Amino acid sequence: MANGLAAAAGGIGALVAADQISLGSLRQSLIGNVQGAIGIQQSMIGNRIAAANLRQSVVANRLAAYSANSDLASFPYLRLNDLANAIQGVSTWVQNTCPRAPSGDDSKNNATTPGQ
Repeated sequence: MANGLAAAAGGIGALVAADQISLGSLRQSLIGNVQGAIGIQQSMIGNRIAAANLRQSVVANRLAAYSANSDLASFPYLRLNDLANAIQGVSTWVQNTCPRAPSGDDSKNNATTPGQ
């Protein structure tokens, strides 16, 4: 529109007030479009930052899931180790507390020799 008015006979100086007002509003709309584009650009940057944060959250969730899986997988082995330690403790207590059983037949070990 502006090019058409500038190309008219007499150029921009020959424009009537109504044409100048329309050019002014055209300029204001162009400024509004530029400002709107800046707002869109900022929202696009914000969306990219949000997408990066989302990716980081996904990675963090996957790491946490791996850690939880590792903890759950190691649980039976830890309980088995605890059980082995408890059995070893009972075995040590029995060896230190209970007398050793005599070997062989009991009647032979308790029998008195003739002449006693």
